Amino acid sequence: MTDTEIQHLIERRAWPGRSPLEALHETHISWVLVTADFAWKIKKPVRFSFLDFSALERRKHFCQREVVLNNRLSHGIYLGVVPVRQGRQGLCIGGKEGEIVDYAVQMKTLPANRRMDVMVRQGEVSDAQVRALAEVLAGFHEQARRVPTAPDARALHADFADILQVKELLEAWLDPIDVALIVRGVAFAKNWLDAHNARLVERHQMGWVVDGHGDLHTRNIFLLDRPVVFDCIEFNDELRHLDVLNEMAFLGMDLNFLGHPELERQVMHHYLFRLPCIESETDWQLYRFFKWYRANVRLKVTALGMKDVAPAPQQLQELRSYARMYVQYYERLKKGRP
Repeated sequence: MTDTEIQHLIERRAWPGRSPLEALHETHISWVLVTADFAWKIKKPVRFSFLDFSALERRKHFCQREVVLNNRLSHGIYLGVVPVRQGRQGLCIGGKEGEIVDYAVQMKTLPANRRMDVMVRQGEVSDAQVRALAEVLAGFHEQARRVPTAPDARALHADFADILQVKELLEAWLDPIDVALIVRGVAFAKNWLDAHNARLVERHQMGWVVDGHGDLHTRNIFLLDRPVVFDCIEFNDELRHLDVLNEMAFLGMDLNFLGHPELERQVMHHYLFRLPCIESETDWQLYRFFKWYRANVRLKVTALGMKDVAPAPQQLQELRSYARMYVQYYERLKKGRP
């Protein structure tokens, strides 16, 4: 699918029910068309170092994986995979006539005002909601499949160093001093991981490395009566096989990014009460490293979203905010600060 074909779908309301489009969400890897009742997610035919959606059969496979994996936490929000067909009247989602040219994941639409990042910005998140979310996440991690392979410091560093793939993009939009610190941080991360590799292996032996969500931030959480967590990573198992501290660090980093470190403290307090996975100061250091790593990931993803397009002011501000957070976490770790 292309941007032009997506617009063609929108203009014709070429989906089951033909309800008006309420929103179109686009990332560097997908489009999501949202109506009042349902949403359809279509993967872009792209290939990056961390995913490959270039072939139709691969997109079908990962659509199917997305439904299966997300139903672990989303309580029936994911309904299935439907074809995108080229019929006599043009492209359409669903139906039985025409050549299949792509696939879409069909989901129930959730109320946008209950998305956690929206509620955080409006100051509407209560301690009871934070506690309920922590209970859901701790229960999920407690029951999640344990990953048989121990974490590898070299593989973790390779993921971290992937930020260098977007170095030219960062140079175009960031202060040269910040870019230099980002590059320097890649070398520091290698030494830091080498020094803490033994504890990473110990934590694996203790059962703290699980088949988790992989993309746990506030835009992927809806605070309903029972919190719904959706949009896990389906395209790369290695990015979903992680220490629970790595998982929770993404949420912690995101809450800090939104200016609410007190919510991070609350969610970790409730989470650790249910699942005491931190036993020492070294474990807290690992958690802090993983927050730095997650700032690294968001910086890279934001930069990729600006590739080949003129960034909107909001995108540019987000990129610079993640860069500042990356640099702050780097300086704290380097100086041994909390």
